[in-house]
Amino acid sequence: MKTLIIVLSVFLAVSTAVSAQNSTKSSKEEPQTTTYSCPMHPKETSMKEGKCPKCKMDMTKNKAQKAAYVCPMHPKETSMKEGKCPKCKMDMTKVDADKKK
Repeated sequence: MKTLIIVLSVFLAVSTAVSAQNSTKSSKEEPQTTTYSCPMHPKETSMKEGKCPKCKMDMTKNKAQKAAYVCPMHPKETSMKEGKCPKCKMDMTKVDADKKK
């Protein structure tokens, strides 16, 4: 019985380590540079598809911007404006969309 418990414990530890290594690969994704804006209110922009908060029209997709700001600790946190990361409050770093590749 002790041997079975030890074998299962080792199996669980190894499978957890393998899955943790696989999940870290997703953090290396490129930052999103596509923005959406309202056709009637061009100053209303968003990083996600959706409706305009003022007139409820569908937001339209804009061409890729030249520069985006990304958190060094949280690559999925992006912004089109300079500022701080909402999660860790670090300064966002500028990423040029033309130089990424």
